[in-house]
Amino acid sequence: MRSCSSLSSGGWLFAVQCLIGIAALMAMARPPLTTGKILLVPLTPAAGGTLAPLAVAHGARLISTGPLPGSLIVFADGRTLIPPLLRQGIVSVASPSAGCTAAIGVQA
Repeated sequence: MRSCSSLSSGGWLFAVQCLIGIAALMAMARPPLTTGKILLVPLTPAAGGTLAPLAVAHGARLISTGPLPGSLIVFADGRTLIPPLLRQGIVSVASPSAGCTAAIGVQA
């Protein structure tokens, strides 16, 4: 078993790079608390099948497909959209403009 003191300088560098990457992802993946672009990510195949109709039923406007399989980017009020979608296995993340792909609906 290796102790922390026996890690090479390359091992420490790798660990620091991993921590920086995790911190960057956490900073970008903030929960959407206001109106704006929201990335919706289904956690199960069943959730993916109901994603678009459920989002629209709760006031979301479709903007584009998301960067992850089955995900969508919508324009909505996060305070009213998140709770019903979360109960159906759909996670919501504030969507940076860089994550948007080709438009499929109404632009915000």
